Amino acid sequence: MAKHTDGFNNSLGACLKSYWTEYVGWGRATRSEYWWSVLFYVFLASAFFGENEALGTLWAIITLVPNFTVRVRRLHDTGHSAWNLLWNLLPIIGWIIILVYMCQPSTPKNQFGSPRIKITK
Repeated sequence: MAKHTDGFNNSLGACLKSYWTEYVGWGRATRSEYWWSVLFYVFLASAFFGENEALGTLWAIITLVPNFTVRVRRLHDTGHSAWNLLWNLLPIIGWIIILVYMCQPSTPKNQFGSPRIKITK
Protein backbone atom coordinates (compact mmCIF):
# COMPACT_ATOMS: atom_id res chain seq x y z
CA MET A 1 0.00 0.00 0.00
CA ALA A 2 1.29 3.46 -0.85
CA LYS A 3 2.27 5.71 2.02
CA HIS A 4 1.68 9.42 1.58
CA THR A 5 4.25 11.83 2.92
CA ASP A 6 4.42 15.57 3.19
CA GLY A 7 4.35 17.88 0.20
CA PHE A 8 0.77 19.12 0.09
CA ASN A 9 -0.96 20.50 3.13
CA ASN A 10 -4.09 18.36 3.57
CA SER A 11 -5.66 20.57 6.23
CA LEU A 12 -9.27 21.72 5.91
CA GLY A 13 -8.20 25.30 5.25
CA ALA A 14 -5.69 24.40 2.54
CA CYS A 15 -8.16 22.08 0.83
CA LEU A 16 -10.95 24.68 0.84
CA LYS A 17 -8.55 27.33 -0.46
CA SER A 18 -7.60 24.95 -3.27
CA TYR A 19 -11.31 24.33 -3.97
CA TRP A 20 -11.94 28.06 -4.52
CA THR A 21 -8.68 29.05 -6.23
CA GLU A 22 -7.74 26.14 -8.48
CA TYR A 23 -10.95 25.69 -10.42
CA VAL A 24 -9.45 27.59 -13.35
CA GLY A 25 -6.84 24.95 -14.21
CA TRP A 26 -7.06 21.24 -14.86
CA GLY A 27 -4.57 19.65 -12.53
CA ARG A 28 -4.97 16.99 -9.89
CA ALA A 29 -6.73 16.96 -6.52
CA THR A 30 -5.82 14.70 -3.60
CA ARG A 31 -8.43 12.62 -1.82
CA SER A 32 -8.37 14.97 1.12
CA GLU A 33 -8.88 18.00 -1.13
CA TYR A 34 -11.95 16.38 -2.65
CA TRP A 35 -13.50 14.93 0.50
CA TRP A 36 -12.88 17.98 2.71
CA SER A 37 -14.60 20.19 0.16
CA VAL A 38 -17.51 17.78 -0.28
CA LEU A 39 -18.07 17.32 3.44
CA PHE A 40 -17.71 20.99 4.32
CA TYR A 41 -19.95 22.37 1.58
CA VAL A 42 -22.64 19.68 1.91
CA PHE A 43 -22.74 20.36 5.65
CA LEU A 44 -22.82 24.11 5.06
CA ALA A 45 -25.58 23.86 2.48
CA SER A 46 -27.75 21.57 4.57
CA ALA A 47 -27.22 23.43 7.84
CA PHE A 48 -27.73 26.97 6.61
CA PHE A 49 -29.66 26.80 3.37
CA GLY A 50 -31.96 23.84 4.01
CA GLU A 51 -34.87 26.05 5.06
CA ASN A 52 -34.38 28.77 2.46
CA GLU A 53 -34.82 27.49 -1.08
CA ALA A 54 -33.63 30.72 -2.72
CA LEU A 55 -30.34 30.73 -0.77
CA GLY A 56 -29.86 27.02 -1.46
CA THR A 57 -30.32 27.60 -5.18
CA LEU A 58 -27.93 30.54 -5.14
CA TRP A 59 -25.36 28.43 -3.26
CA ALA A 60 -25.70 25.63 -5.82
CA ILE A 61 -25.11 28.10 -8.66
CA ILE A 62 -22.09 29.69 -6.94
CA THR A 63 -20.44 26.32 -6.28
CA LEU A 64 -21.33 24.71 -9.62
CA VAL A 65 -17.98 25.36 -11.35
CA PRO A 66 -15.74 24.63 -8.31
CA ASN A 67 -17.67 21.39 -7.61
CA PHE A 68 -17.30 20.26 -11.20
CA THR A 69 -13.60 21.06 -11.42
CA VAL A 70 -12.66 19.44 -8.10
CA ARG A 71 -14.36 16.25 -9.33
CA VAL A 72 -12.47 16.41 -12.62
CA ARG A 73 -9.16 17.05 -10.83
CA ARG A 74 -9.88 14.12 -8.49
CA LEU A 75 -10.50 11.83 -11.47
CA HIS A 76 -7.26 13.07 -13.03
CA ASP A 77 -5.40 12.24 -9.82
CA THR A 78 -6.57 8.64 -10.08
CA GLY A 79 -5.62 8.42 -13.77
CA HIS A 80 -9.17 8.66 -15.15
CA SER A 81 -10.58 11.01 -17.75
CA ALA A 82 -13.22 13.63 -16.96
CA TRP A 83 -15.52 11.76 -19.32
CA ASN A 84 -16.05 9.30 -16.47
CA LEU A 85 -18.33 11.88 -14.87
CA LEU A 86 -20.93 10.70 -17.38
CA TRP A 87 -21.37 7.68 -15.10
CA ASN A 88 -23.43 10.03 -12.92
CA LEU A 89 -26.18 9.82 -15.54
CA LEU A 90 -26.65 6.14 -14.70
CA PRO A 91 -28.51 5.96 -11.37
CA ILE A 92 -27.08 3.85 -8.53
CA ILE A 93 -24.55 1.80 -10.55
CA GLY A 94 -22.96 4.93 -12.04
CA TRP A 95 -22.91 6.67 -8.67
CA ILE A 96 -21.16 3.67 -7.13
CA ILE A 97 -18.56 3.69 -9.91
CA ILE A 98 -17.86 7.40 -9.34
CA LEU A 99 -17.66 6.84 -5.58
CA VAL A 100 -15.07 4.09 -6.11
CA TYR A 101 -13.04 6.38 -8.40
CA MET A 102 -13.14 9.20 -5.84
CA CYS A 103 -11.92 6.87 -3.07
CA GLN A 104 -8.94 5.49 -5.02
CA PRO A 105 -5.44 6.59 -3.97
CA SER A 106 -3.36 8.98 -6.05
CA THR A 107 -1.43 7.43 -8.91
CA PRO A 108 2.19 8.22 -9.74
CA LYS A 109 2.86 10.63 -12.59
CA ASN A 110 0.28 10.12 -15.32
CA GLN A 111 -0.97 11.99 -18.42
CA PHE A 112 -2.41 14.71 -16.13
CA GLY A 113 0.89 15.51 -14.42
CA SER A 114 2.68 14.69 -11.19
CA PRO A 115 0.79 13.98 -7.97
CA ARG A 116 0.49 16.77 -5.41
CA ILE A 117 1.66 14.43 -2.69
CA LYS A 118 4.77 12.31 -2.61
CA ILE A 119 3.95 8.63 -3.02
CA THR A 120 6.33 6.10 -1.50
CA LYS A 121 6.03 2.34 -1.45
